[in-house]
Amino acid sequence: MLPAWAVDELVDHWPVSCDCGHVFSESDRIAVGEPVHHQVEELPVIAVRVIEHRCQRVRCPGCGARRTGLLPSDVAASHLGPRLQAAIATLSVRNRLSRRDAVELVEELFQARVSSGTVDAVLARVGGALADPHQDLLDAVRFSRQLNMDETGWRLRGSQRALWGMFTDEHAYFHVAPDRHEDHAKMLLANTTAIVTSDRWRAYSHLPLARRQICWAHLPRDFTAHAEGLAEEKCFGELGLHVCERLFWAWEVFQHTGDRRALKREVTVLRRELKPALRRFAGKSPRNNTAAAWPEISSRHGPRYGPSPLTLGSSQPTTTPSARYVAPSSIASSASAASPKMARHAPPGCSPHTRPAASNSDRCSSTSPKHSTPTPAATQPHT
Repeated sequence: MLPAWAVDELVDHWPVSCDCGHVFSESDRIAVGEPVHHQVEELPVIAVRVIEHRCQRVRCPGCGARRTGLLPSDVAASHLGPRLQAAIATLSVRNRLSRRDAVELVEELFQARVSSGTVDAVLARVGGALADPHQDLLDAVRFSRQLNMDETGWRLRGSQRALWGMFTDEHAYFHVAPDRHEDHAKMLLANTTAIVTSDRWRAYSHLPLARRQICWAHLPRDFTAHAEGLAEEKCFGELGLHVCERLFWAWEVFQHTGDRRALKREVTVLRRELKPALRRFAGKSPRNNTAAAWPEISSRHGPRYGPSPLTLGSSQPTTTPSARYVAPSSIASSASAASPKMARHAPPGCSPHTRPAASNSDRCSSTSPKHSTPTPAATQPHT
């Protein structure tokens, strides 16, 4: 219930009669106690306001010539007001309505008469007005200390395109491109010095390792796929999931303590555990490494290779621990989870935990639909 000061209109309903047969009159309407409240939220009647601008003519008393008043530039530019144009642009771009659907909806919602050509003209004007702010937004993202970047499929006018996104804590920048090739990533990033968090798609391979952070939301999916394999592949996947779980815990501790030195120490330990496993598993033959034979590893765009998954820079992991990746037996108590010694020493075997198989929908996303084997970095990552 909204407070009384937030209510726009009050409607009182009085009882008409009593069970005893008494019919209440106007003089009987004396409130006793608090009324029963029932609030209804309703849209006001929405209709465009038609404003007629008149350019009056006057005769000059000095020379006798007639002069006509001039329309302001913002009024003369269009027969639609700025708020109506903004609504049309929002329906067409943000909600991705076709020109015909936008025309129909504008008439139904606002009782305004527009054509598909008018919608095109509005979008052109709005695009021109937003060109400078759009560039300013891109500059702000590029100048940030760290940013997240991703790309996904995007249909435009019946054809397949790619939607690129660059995100910081305060800004979000989108760009529609013909494809997901590396030249678009280079164009968007330009001369940025930010640490870039991304997946292992090859469009980001031009970034130096010191400024690249692998998205940890993708790695548990890949490790889960390996953990569902056999023999060495299963061992490798379970080890990777265990490392993910411990890294997320280390980051959560850092969020509360702010002790970056302790975070670096824990990451160093995890790196020393994972890198030998990466090298050992990468050397397995396809007969013993079923993931090497998967056609999903390489898409038509190429393999999603990149630096070591333990490249921890100034940016944070892009996911948090999830019960989807942790079996009930692997959920440690607060005492054991807080003990680095207990967390670092696993019992004999492939992994200290047994994890359930995840569904394909759990392991895939629109931006990383294929599985790939994480590969070790050639150089030491930045910490």
